[in-house]
Amino acid sequence: MLRLTEEEPRMSEPNRTNKAKQEINHICGRKSFQAVSFEQRNTSTGKEPNLQKLWELTHMKNGHWINDASAELNNGVSAAFLNIISNLSGSDEASCSRLMDDITDEHE
Repeated sequence: MLRLTEEEPRMSEPNRTNKAKQEINHICGRKSFQAVSFEQRNTSTGKEPNLQKLWELTHMKNGHWINDASAELNNGVSAAFLNIISNLSGSDEASCSRLMDDITDEHE
């Protein structure tokens, strides 16, 4: 039988409370994001997925976001990135969208 030390119950309650507050979870289990990235690399070039693709790999299951918070964060980052590109380039939205696609493309 597993026996808890005196300190463990005192530590586990705050951990349980903090875990319940998390809105965004991932589907990796115990595997690190770096391990997922390494496994998904292009074997011929050794190039690992970009951060946006890694977010999708770790927060989507069967082509669907695991929760609304993951999708909202992804959409917010994409919109902010597009805004930054448009401010830097001074181009129209379609040009900026193509530039963003080029930047986030994996080029496999």
